[in-house]
Parts: sequence; structure tokens; C-alpha cells
Amino acid sequence: MLKRLPAEIRKEHLLFPFFVPFFFFVFVQNVFCIIKILVEVKQITHHSMMEILKTIDYPQFRELFFASSKDEAMNAYLKKVLA
Repeated sequence: MLKRLPAEIRKEHLLFPFFVPFFFFVFVQNVFCIIKILVEVKQITHHSMMEILKTIDYPQFRELFFASSKDEAMNAYLKKVLA
């Protein structure tokens, strides 16, 4: 069947199966690199809530939070908790 096709088409069809695995490999490799980068970014930026609460400067937090907060129920609760 390949003998009946024009020479240009025969070349494309013969090379196509060789390029597909290569491009698939490159695609998968790039996906794994992106996943690895995202995992590393999460390790650097993600902290548990307990770690965050331990690092808060509470006097400054009270001053800044209560100056801009408009929710009275939340203000009352936090004043009770932080007292």
C-alpha cells in the first residue's frame, strides 16, 4: 500500500510513529516537572493554622484587626478569646 502513495506522504507516514513516543515522553516529563515545582512551592508556602497562630504578634493584631473590622459579632468573640 505504501508503494501506491506519493513519496511525500510515504515519508510522513513512516516518520510519524517514531515521533509520537518522543513527543509523549517530553510532554509527560514536563508534567512531572510542573508537579514537582508545585509540591516544592506548597512545602515552602503552606503552614498549619497552629504555626500561623504561634507567629502572630497579638498586640499589633488587635490594633490592626479591630480598627478595620466591621463585624460586631466577630469582634465580640475575638475580644473574649484574646482577653
